[in-house]
Amino acid sequence: MDVKRDRLLPAAIKDSFLAIVAAGVVALLVALHSRSFTYAIAVFLVLGLSVIGSLAFYSFFTSDFPLLNLVIFVLLIAVGTDDAFLLFTHFPRNLNEESFYECMAHTSATMFLTSFSTAVPFFVNIASNVVVFRCFGLFAGVTILINYFLVISFLPAFLILQRRYFSCFPSLPDFGVFITKSFKEALPWVIVQ
Repeated sequence: MDVKRDRLLPAAIKDSFLAIVAAGVVALLVALHSRSFTYAIAVFLVLGLSVIGSLAFYSFFTSDFPLLNLVIFVLLIAVGTDDAFLLFTHFPRNLNEESFYECMAHTSATMFLTSFSTAVPFFVNIASNVVVFRCFGLFAGVTILINYFLVISFLPAFLILQRRYFSCFPSLPDFGVFITKSFKEALPWVIVQ
């Protein structure tokens, strides 16, 4: 097993560069959509804490960490930022108690469905006869669930604090109109061609 790891590790390290590039592009998209670098940092803090929490939980069951577990970083960027986009888009502009509860009821239910339907197939892998798949299933499923709980607890609190206390930071210009207009004009041309 160590021979395989020794042969695959350099390739995995080289490929992790692609994951870093993907994370950078997604962080830029989160910052542009939210018009806030601080929100993008908070989203990636949640993603990092999800992995750390999952590693802590995972270490109770096994000390073996197959290279396949590294795939969860890319999957988590996709699922975690999707939840962050959903929360930010539905978070009320005029925040009061009623609008906050309505937003959280809608977004937390939607995020639960996506997170749970993603985590269940990973947890099913725990029944596999292949040890690597069992390890990956446990690690990936726990990471997705921890991410869900952090997104519904930490990010709403961060958005409230950001609106109340961090409004002194300059926000990014609104690129939403430009992006929407570009997609409306370019997408039909790309699909037809």
